[in-house]
Amino acid sequence: VSTQSTGLKTNTVLQSIDLSCNLITSHAATVFGELLRTRDGGSVSCLRRLSMSFNRLGRGGNNICDALAHNSSLVFLDLQFTDIGNSGAAALGAALADNSTLGSLDVRECRITSRGAQALAAALPYNKRLHRLVLDRNPLGPGATAVLDALARNS
Repeated sequence: VSTQSTGLKTNTVLQSIDLSCNLITSHAATVFGELLRTRDGGSVSCLRRLSMSFNRLGRGGNNICDALAHNSSLVFLDLQFTDIGNSGAAALGAALADNSTLGSLDVRECRITSRGAQALAAALPYNKRLHRLVLDRNPLGPGATAVLDALARNS
């Protein structure tokens, strides 16, 4: 994976990549996170859409989530069915507070509970760009209320 990502760092054409259902694991997700974190001088500034759904990213997905704080090109991120859990949701929350380009985020069926939903909710008032957030099929519990309250303040 590291070799393939080197080519993506210098790419100036590819705008969308779908890596769904490719048995991508935590290690590979960490490499992709570093790729997304890269900026000026070997950046992937033209990559606007990334789908990594139906992969077992686990904690490696945190690196992808963290990278959003340092990425100014991605507008669509699909992480559905990736098991990022609450730690991934917390990383997403922290990154979304600083990200001004991501417009669509799909984290359905990612094992996000109330704690993870609250971490996401904390970032929503600071992010004015996100217009689509998919959270279905997660056991959000009371965290769902926190997300709805944050969205009401973000209007």
